[in-house]
Amino acid sequence: MTYNPSETSLVIDDAHIAKTEFSEMPELITYKFRANYDKKLAEMQIPTKLNSIIAQMKSIEGIKGLVKGSFNRIRNNQSDEIEVTYLESAFDSFWFIDVERHLKYECDETYSCEVFNHHSKNVRLLSNGNAFSSCEVKNGKIQFEVTEHCETTKNYRHYLSNGSGHIDDNLATVYLGKNKFPHTKINKNNVNTDKVLKFKLSPERLITDSVLYLLSEKIKAERITRDHLSFKEAKLYLVPIHFFSYSNPLKGVFNSLVKFNAVTGDCEMMNQTKYPTLISKEDLPTIISELVVETANYMLPLSGTITKLVIDNARKHQTHYDEK
Repeated sequence: MTYNPSETSLVIDDAHIAKTEFSEMPELITYKFRANYDKKLAEMQIPTKLNSIIAQMKSIEGIKGLVKGSFNRIRNNQSDEIEVTYLESAFDSFWFIDVERHLKYECDETYSCEVFNHHSKNVRLLSNGNAFSSCEVKNGKIQFEVTEHCETTKNYRHYLSNGSGHIDDNLATVYLGKNKFPHTKINKNNVNTDKVLKFKLSPERLITDSVLYLLSEKIKAERITRDHLSFKEAKLYLVPIHFFSYSNPLKGVFNSLVKFNAVTGDCEMMNQTKYPTLISKEDLPTIISELVVETANYMLPLSGTITKLVIDNARKHQTHYDEK
């Protein structure tokens, strides 16, 4: 028997998303990594690290005529021309989301098989001894259509960078796991940390992206009988970083923005000249709460409103307590 998949089962319909059911969004858990490099130690290491970076790059706009002797001066931090100025410390951020999609759908398929007697003109198909269809025999074969009731489960477990907005599962390899860098859980109503780079990914955007990813089976919306997304985990990881201004006239580099990862010691010259937008620690608790509310509303209508009332009441209680 041969199987010929129908073309109609490969058509996707945007109405898909409107039919999706969501489970209740889990609590957003925030973690902060401990810094292994303070700003002084980072400043001392920048010349050597940038030397390695510049040496590996084939071409950099504005940097021409690289000289081996100047590399040595950078490596030994002996050049008076090099200036490294500390600007600010902040936190970079990553999301982690774990979603499971359970899908039930119908699809029409066509099957073909040879008959025992090639002289047959037609064949009756039986079900429990009762005839339910008659098929014409052509060239010793019959074709018949069936409606299949299908069921599938798909998982989406990824880390996403707020800096790029793309999947960055390297975070788990570099930062997490046994004997990796230590990190501390932060209470969602008491996020006491420094400035954070402005989020490019909100939970709503992140969830939308995951839904689109999980709805990629390309099935017609009208054939879906059940489509349910269960959210298992939602986490936010904060990674401490330092910003420096780096100048090296010998290389044609003036006031280049340098980002130093205070956890891993990685260093990079940022292509942008504009200083990144930061969220202050005073604003961060509000923004985290708003993201929780936004996410809850996206998952279950009005649930975000209830969450906001709980958070606001907790804040009022804390303010009243502090005044005492």
